Amino acid sequence: MRGLGYVLFVALASAALFEGLTRLVPSVPARVASLEPERIWEDRFLEMMRRDRQFIAGGFHSPHPTRGWIVSPNVRKTVDGFAYTTNERGHRSLNAYRRDPAKYTVLAIGDSFTFGMETNDTATWPYLLEERDPRLQVINLGVSGYGVDQMYITLRETIADYAPDAVVVAFIGDDLRRVLLSFRDYKKPRFVLRGDQLELTNVPIGSPDDIIAELETRRRWADRSLAARFARGAFRQLLGLTSPPDAEPLREGDLTLVTRLFDEMRGLAREHRAEFLLTYLSYGEGIFDASRSEEGEAFLRDYGMRQGVATLDTRPFFTEQPRKDWVKGHFQLRENLVVRDAVATRLSQLLAGRRPTLASEGAGEYELTLARAAP
Repeated sequence: MRGLGYVLFVALASAALFEGLTRLVPSVPARVASLEPERIWEDRFLEMMRRDRQFIAGGFHSPHPTRGWIVSPNVRKTVDGFAYTTNERGHRSLNAYRRDPAKYTVLAIGDSFTFGMETNDTATWPYLLEERDPRLQVINLGVSGYGVDQMYITLRETIADYAPDAVVVAFIGDDLRRVLLSFRDYKKPRFVLRGDQLELTNVPIGSPDDIIAELETRRRWADRSLAARFARGAFRQLLGLTSPPDAEPLREGDLTLVTRLFDEMRGLAREHRAEFLLTYLSYGEGIFDASRSEEGEAFLRDYGMRQGVATLDTRPFFTEQPRKDWVKGHFQLRENLVVRDAVATRLSQLLAGRRPTLASEGAGEYELTLARAAP
């Protein structure tokens, strides 16, 4: 027993020494946090709920049992000088939804870049796409913070209702990693592969009060110990239970999961006789420097070649222009005009065979003129 006590004493003393040393190195807390990115989002959620009971930035979202959160319907709100309007279905739109069978219905699925965070209602790329061509009815189903998994669930739950002619899934590189999180802005669904089957876990999503109670129940003394958090985070990373730090590439199994989700979306579009266009949205430093390597762009290229899927990479449409004043964050009007014209050009090619009018009526207007697209 004396030997066991000595071993226990040494173990506790070593842990205490390690704990003290980790707090003296400035880079350690950030590294520990990167091993468990969900915890950063959980802390942010709890802080926002304590401050103003706003569970997602902007204050115009509602919990959803399978998607985590959705855009609330009938929003009329100005946040940081930007006007946000949604219709009775929660689309970012100035108009009530009415299906128009005389038009091509296009579903725009995506995250905050598609929804249009930090830009006005009339400056989002789905709005601009519909405005450019009156033959299109574009439904903006983008939601801030969404990963590819939530995009898939959105499409799965809505495509039969909208019966689209085309589905445009627009993603940024980080959307691939969000698939591996169980919590981001809020508790979210998480798919896992069981053999060759997708299994949806972490649902149903509860109310904000339910989530607060759940988080507070899970938080123990170990959350205050950097050493314990490091050990727990490293173990979760080893088992592939969460997203790897940004500086590390996605693992092979992670890419397999993301690929499967895109396959399912493409299958849904095919089942409902809709064209499918997978679109990569580059932003930040990537739209200034064509030589940069981007994880999302590489995935798009590889996936398109392997699966024979129609794809669109928007980055060349930015980098081919000698501009130095693109915004590095969420797109504003100028950036969304570029995306609009790139999507319009690709859609015209995909939809041309569906009805003679799209090929014959003013086909020349779809010749992309970048100088005109970004005044």
